[in-house]
Amino acid sequence: MISDGQRIDNLIKLINEGLVDRLLMSHDIHTKHRLTSYGGHGYHHIYTNILPRMLQRGVTPEQVEQMTVTNPANWLLFDA
Repeated sequence: MISDGQRIDNLIKLINEGLVDRLLMSHDIHTKHRLTSYGGHGYHHIYTNILPRMLQRGVTPEQVEQMTVTNPANWLLFDA
């Protein structure tokens, strides 16, 4: 399994290629040891650990907003 740092590297490469408007981020909690009460990162891992590291690496707040709010909202649109 690749590390969070490697995942961030990959996201930054895609952002630098102009694909920020096509990126979504997610993670899952598939076993109880991933919950914070059992020592895991918990449901808030992206917001408390990943996004701050991305901002430190030069990702802009606007790009974070695009990936975490705008893109998911666009993905969920129903076009009848």
